[in-house]
Amino acid sequence: MKHNIFIKLSAMSIILIITLFLLHKFSFIPSLSHSKTTSLHTNEDSIDRKNITSVISITTEQDFENLKKHETPSVVKIYADWCGGCQYVETFFPYLAEEFKNTVHFYTINSDNEKIMNLLTESKLTKEPITYLPTFLLLQSGTIKKQITGVKEFAELKDIIKNTFNI
Repeated sequence: MKHNIFIKLSAMSIILIITLFLLHKFSFIPSLSHSKTTSLHTNEDSIDRKNITSVISITTEQDFENLKKHETPSVVKIYADWCGGCQYVETFFPYLAEEFKNTVHFYTINSDNEKIMNLLTESKLTKEPITYLPTFLLLQSGTIKKQITGVKEFAELKDIIKNTFNI
């Protein structure tokens, strides 16, 4: 009896995997690739793709020190390459940076970079430990104003930024 249940579950798993592959292959499921963006999140017509503001990656101690010194409002996305939700947010994060290019700086920190994550913990720039990805830190003048965890949509994150920094 147990053997039959195992075979049925295995067959169902294979069918599910094939179905998801076919849906993805024929674009019924949006890609999570870093190189693709979709128009589900923002009005791309209003953004010049050639001049998208770069998002700065924090990879060294000096980068981190510069981040702490900024008086300009900043959004820091903490992510991991293996995180599906992080990959989803990456599809629109550069467009979000473009929306606020004159008022807010945008940064990323890879959670797999232990040195930078230790600096982040020691600096007390977080309200609570980073236990969920993606995590967004909204900073101003070296002080945390808000910490957000989990996947957010473009419009929701945009509203949070506007409200937090009174833009």
